[in-house]
Amino acid sequence: MKGQRLFVRPLSASDFGPIAALQAGAELPASEVALSGDGLVGRLAGSTVAYLLWSRDGDAFIIASIFVATELRGIRIGSSLLADAAKLAAEDGATSLRVAQDCKLARYFERRGFVSVEGTLTKAIR
Repeated sequence: MKGQRLFVRPLSASDFGPIAALQAGAELPASEVALSGDGLVGRLAGSTVAYLLWSRDGDAFIIASIFVATELRGIRIGSSLLADAAKLAAEDGATSLRVAQDCKLARYFERRGFVSVEGTLTKAIR
């Protein structure tokens, strides 16, 4: 997949199978991600390689889950998904992205500009 361009698009019902396969390949329990709500899917060379799921809460998009295929971590796919999510959230009138501060990826989000606000990691998008 080297040299391929990441294609990011909104999540659709047809993505649930590929996401489940991605989770199975990473040995994640299916209960780890609730496949409902809104999100984005990242694809490379026709294969689903990443996803980001969120829900809306007032003026914020709450990130429920982000996942990048293990072999593709470290090449900014997750950052690309976060940037696209921020753009969509802003277009939808949201003012921030949020994630639980006690999530397993707290350090990941902090390195991408999220700051602790009342027990939640938050990133202003406007």
